[in-house]
Amino acid sequence: MENLELFKEMINYLIIPLFVWVWRTDRKLKEIELTTIKHQDLKDIYKILDEIKKDIHSLNDKFVTPKICDFRHKTN
Repeated sequence: MENLELFKEMINYLIIPLFVWVWRTDRKLKEIELTTIKHQDLKDIYKILDEIKKDIHSLNDKFVTPKICDFRHKTN
């Protein structure tokens, strides 16, 4: 009988710290997942940046002509 009680106490001393450790580890992993950037996120960001770059180039093509950029032409 004493052995059974001793065994129950040992289990309690092991289970509670184990549970707390698992809980803390899980919380830390969730925090890390929230702060990391995934590969798909980077793909989406680069896709948006490419679209912005194309828009800027199209605007430059509309408003900037080669003659405006050429400062060597004569202004008589």
